[in-house]
Amino acid sequence: MSDLSRLGRAYQREAARRLDTYSNAGAQGKLHSLDDMIVKDLAHTYPTATGCEVQQAMIEGSPHIHERKAWHIDDYTRRTVCKAWESLGREPEPWMRAEKDRDGSQGRGVAASALRSTFRTGGVGRNAATLLEALLREQGN
Repeated sequence: MSDLSRLGRAYQREAARRLDTYSNAGAQGKLHSLDDMIVKDLAHTYPTATGCEVQQAMIEGSPHIHERKAWHIDDYTRRTVCKAWESLGREPEPWMRAEKDRDGSQGRGVAASALRSTFRTGGVGRNAATLLEALLREQGN
């Protein structure tokens, strides 16, 4: 039995099916577009799924998301799901709305929740030196 949720498996299937189209066209930006399309498709195909379930599916199934978005995975997935909800004419769930980081920026800093997510999901960041380096880079030091 897989550790992935039903929606996570659906996300992975769709990503694998569509990845050939995007892998030859300039990877990173195209994977963002792939995420946008698949999240919107999941929200449409599974209308009773909550935003949290779709966000978890994205974390479980998006290609290389832990490397691409390691330091802001929660923010990235939240914003992507919110855009999908809005494009389908749904009212975004309260947690989807942007929260200001402590420094006043709009969801772009290294948030504690993103770091927790990185460790929890086994993404990059298990190495303390890598974590410190990324934090210093993010702070401009």
